[in-house]
Amino acid sequence: MSGFEKPIRTLQLESRGIAVMALIVLLVQLFFPHKGWMILFTGLGGAWLVSYLWARSLKDGLRLEREMRFGWMSVGDQLQERVIIANDGWVPGLWVRIIDQSDMHDYGISSVRDFSKGRYRHWFSRGKCTRRGLYTMGPTILEASDPLGMYRVRVEYPETTTMMVAPQVIDLPQIEIAAGGRAGEGRTRAQGLEQTVAAGGVRSYTHGDSLRWIHWPTTARRNEPYVQIFDSEPSSDAWLVLDLDAEVQIGEGQRNTEEYGIILAASLVNHYNQMGKAIGFIGHGEEFLWHTPAVGDAHLWKILRSLATARPGQVRLKELLESIRESVERQVSLVIITANMSSEWLETLEILRQSGVIPTIVLLDPSTFGSSESTGSIRDQLIRLGITHYIITADILDQPEEPEEKPWDWLLFPKVQEKTTRERRGSVWKKGLRYLRTIGLVSLLLWGMASTLGDAIQGVDDSFLWFMTGGGVLINGLLLLFTMPPWIMGVLSGIFGIILSMIRVGRLEVLLSDIGSQIVTYIQVGLRALVSDSAGPETEALQASFALLGEKMGLLGARLWEWLAGVVQGEAYFDPVVVVILWGITAWFATGWALYGVVKQRNPVLAGAPAFLLVAISSGITDQPGFILAFMLGAMILQRVFVRYEEHEHEWEQGLLLFEDSISPRVAIAGCALAAGLMVVSIVSPSISLSSIREAIQNALNIEQDSTEISDSLGFGSRMEHRSSLDALNTETLPNKHLLGSGPELSEQLVMTIKLGVWPGLDLTVEGAIPPERIYIRSLSYDRYTGQGWASEYAGFSEYRAGQMLLLTWPENYHVVRQSLDIVEGYEGLLHAVGVPIRTDQVTTAAWRTVDEGMDAFDLFGAMISATAYRVDSIMPLYSETELRSARRSYPDWIIDRYLALPPTVPDDVLALARDLTAIEATPYDRAIALESYLRELDYSLDVSLAPAGRDVTQYFLFTLEEGYCDYFATAMVVLSRAAGIPARLITGHVAEQYDESLGAYLVTEDQAHAWAEIYFPGYGWIPFEPTPGRAELERPAEPLPTIPASTPLDMEPIEEKPEISNWVWPVGITVGLVLVVGGFAAAIYLSDYFLSRLSAEELIPKAYGRFLRLSKKAGILLKLFHTPFDVASIYAQYSRIMGRTSRWNDWLMVANNDVKVLVRAIVLLVFSPRGGAEVDTKEVVRAYKRLRSRLWLLWLLKRARMTPILWSLIWQVPPPATIKIDG
Repeated sequence: MSGFEKPIRTLQLESRGIAVMALIVLLVQLFFPHKGWMILFTGLGGAWLVSYLWARSLKDGLRLEREMRFGWMSVGDQLQERVIIANDGWVPGLWVRIIDQSDMHDYGISSVRDFSKGRYRHWFSRGKCTRRGLYTMGPTILEASDPLGMYRVRVEYPETTTMMVAPQVIDLPQIEIAAGGRAGEGRTRAQGLEQTVAAGGVRSYTHGDSLRWIHWPTTARRNEPYVQIFDSEPSSDAWLVLDLDAEVQIGEGQRNTEEYGIILAASLVNHYNQMGKAIGFIGHGEEFLWHTPAVGDAHLWKILRSLATARPGQVRLKELLESIRESVERQVSLVIITANMSSEWLETLEILRQSGVIPTIVLLDPSTFGSSESTGSIRDQLIRLGITHYIITADILDQPEEPEEKPWDWLLFPKVQEKTTRERRGSVWKKGLRYLRTIGLVSLLLWGMASTLGDAIQGVDDSFLWFMTGGGVLINGLLLLFTMPPWIMGVLSGIFGIILSMIRVGRLEVLLSDIGSQIVTYIQVGLRALVSDSAGPETEALQASFALLGEKMGLLGARLWEWLAGVVQGEAYFDPVVVVILWGITAWFATGWALYGVVKQRNPVLAGAPAFLLVAISSGITDQPGFILAFMLGAMILQRVFVRYEEHEHEWEQGLLLFEDSISPRVAIAGCALAAGLMVVSIVSPSISLSSIREAIQNALNIEQDSTEISDSLGFGSRMEHRSSLDALNTETLPNKHLLGSGPELSEQLVMTIKLGVWPGLDLTVEGAIPPERIYIRSLSYDRYTGQGWASEYAGFSEYRAGQMLLLTWPENYHVVRQSLDIVEGYEGLLHAVGVPIRTDQVTTAAWRTVDEGMDAFDLFGAMISATAYRVDSIMPLYSETELRSARRSYPDWIIDRYLALPPTVPDDVLALARDLTAIEATPYDRAIALESYLRELDYSLDVSLAPAGRDVTQYFLFTLEEGYCDYFATAMVVLSRAAGIPARLITGHVAEQYDESLGAYLVTEDQAHAWAEIYFPGYGWIPFEPTPGRAELERPAEPLPTIPASTPLDMEPIEEKPEISNWVWPVGITVGLVLVVGGFAAAIYLSDYFLSRLSAEELIPKAYGRFLRLSKKAGILLKLFHTPFDVASIYAQYSRIMGRTSRWNDWLMVANNDVKVLVRAIVLLVFSPRGGAEVDTKEVVRAYKRLRSRLWLLWLLKRARMTPILWSLIWQVPPPATIKIDG
């Protein structure tokens, strides 16, 4: 079967996961370009390309040849076939499955082998023919695949050959067939020439006797023909009838009456043929079989072919005998092989015997084939009728024992055998290695995800994510051991993940440990009480612990619920605890998904998709290079190779296919090489510039790339430092940097005195009113933390005159504080005030970061004032603890962008500390109090050392120094607050605690310089917090303070605004000047037109025509002396048409052509008409001239615009040529 038909070669995309993922990543790269997406696309696209090229090489390179020596066999014969397979491709066939679609029982060349590139292999396949039949050998299919299993290669050889397996022919038992007719009777055949010729008598000639056997002496004597009778065995014809009635067949497998009957029939036919006797065959199963008696190999072949394909039918033996009664000749032997124990067919048999047929019955004993019937009844009847019969039992035809297997028989006859102990150990070892490999590759994938997310998201450290991924591997792995619907598994996994995430974030491990210890103690005491009848265990402590655990879990759940509600309502905000919980749950689900996808779905691409998506998105948002994606990609590719091979191997084992042991290591080597190559290509591949394609698509779809509130609320945006559009201004007028160092050396030198008028909640005008124990005097506020200190950004300076309002409106809960300050010489320059200044009595220069009074958004860095004595009106918020706890959680964008920002260099332990201190606090106010209380437990000291170069000063203070002065405490408070999702800023100024009653003012000295933190609460503004333990704790009223009535007299007169003339003189003067110029020009034109209209026709027409010519020259119309008025009109028309052709003023210019004709007609009539200008309407000439004048000025402007290319697109669709050619 070397093949004459051309093989059918197909290449089919079997798995689209990698291809779809590559296309999705490409689209994302087009719209949101980043190196991480490019790494993914290169790796996935490269895997797709390699898979295609690999499969294409196998498709074109595999070829097969089959060679078989014989076209027919008998049952029990050994079949031998030569198989040749070659791989002419440039890649190895790691596995090539040979699918033999031959329908021959217990034989086939189906197996799995590996073929190196350019390798030629051949072998002999041998098999034993176990069942009769006419079989088709082929077609044959070669199947192969690339290492990733993306493509399946099929090379189908459709040609087939026919193999006939004849029934087995055995040595017959002692069966004597009753002879038909008399000795010497029967129809002689050409094949019967070797019969004995010893004559034993003569008889009368009958029709059909051969003339060669005529006995001539007797014929001559009796005058009628006589033939000789020989002394040999009866030479009459014999017929063999095989009962193929399906209802009487008994037995299973090959040990049944059908097969035994066919074997007996084949053996009898062969026996008769070897003896040179003619024998015919009759059977009626699925088909009617009839072979007339004959002798020879050809006749034997026909009968054996019929027996090979014979199958039982529905024709009973009685019906068969009746159908052949008229066809079977008289005086013949009739052999009937049957398993029919009923006597219904004996009546028909008796009729045949009476007609001269001599029957011999071969009965297959049904009781030996597993039936309850016996041959007793039918045998008695045959004896009574005197019919020769034989009883054949099942064991009489049993085959001898199988010969010893040859060395290569294990390749040809795969058998399912019980595994030995060594095989079981090998299988367990193989499964263990497979499990460890899967866990290792999945862990590598999850390691990349955890590491990237830990670096990208603020407050989410690697250890927490590893805790969640490790717990996810353990618990989800245990869940996968149970059989349950996927949705139930997902729900259970989610519950475990949420609980573990909340326990770790809330630092509830110690509480859980205590509960566990209490439970153990409770059980021990309870058991002891049962034994000794002592008092039972007390449950109060255990109940209290469970209540505390429930309370803390409830607080964490409430924070999560509030954040989700804010996201749904479009008021997303950054809550680091919620962010950590959500990312922990996300890592948990990504872990569970990866395990489920690999273990259950057997799809590493789908399993790794969430991890890849998380890493790529976080890398893109935080602008990380994303090289970790290459290693994750390598793990996924390698896992994909192993999974696909294991699926094939399982399929082969289920199909009892033999496969070579060398396939597995070759697949592993190829997978490692492929994964390593794709990793290297992904990392070092040059960046493909798709900017032009991306920009075109974005412009067509009007796509903008804006950051969203949700991405910030999930921790991406707040991890990186937000910068304003302007860099920090390095100016000597306001210090925009505040660095932390060793303790300052301050003296008790007086700096300023400050006198208050009205204080929130206190009317100081009332005699005997007690002023506050201390007040906080602001100087500067800092917004940008650098890691070594503070810096400030502001949009610029705004100068305000004395009495001018810095702010016109403010929230209702703010109260005005009026104050006067006297600054000691040498300390002037900065504006000091209690609260936010809104007006001073001196010229002031303010540096604003944000001013939007309509949104109550104002953010002042600081202000400068040169006076040493001034009055200030400022505003301060009124608040209480109740109000601050109920403040809403949504922050304005300018607050989020500026006062939640931290540099990426802030260490993870600082972020983790902020999260741990605030995790179970219900409101932002409670979280701020928790941070303040924690810091106030540290030590205050001015003797501190500088932080090492490059180390974060907050980390150095919190974890190394654990002591410091106000700058350190305020800085730590602000950094921890921002890390906890609370907007905060650093304020520098002074704390006034010395009140002089005689002066009615506070005395502020140099050593009272201070720094503190302010926390922003929506609706209440910036609220001060005092984290420095060296200062008294701030007291905040529990309930809202009463507002001061507007009628309350103030001890200070309001500051009046002093307007400056210079502010309005210049705008008014410029406006008046422009009005005068424009008015004078309009008046000149009007007077010129007026006097022109008063002239006679003889004076008017030449003057108007002359002005027209001069304006035409200015407009760029080139006129010569020889041009007639009609030439002038034509040239003007052409010029105006060219200049205005594609402009928006084209129609307006064309209307003036009629005005030119009016002017030309007037000058022609004046010069050439006998009546002169009497025929001209002067008013019409003036109107035409006015219209022409405006058109000519427009042409002059268009001429100027033509020399400026930047204006072309604004005026013309197609600009006029640089050189205008005009006929005439």
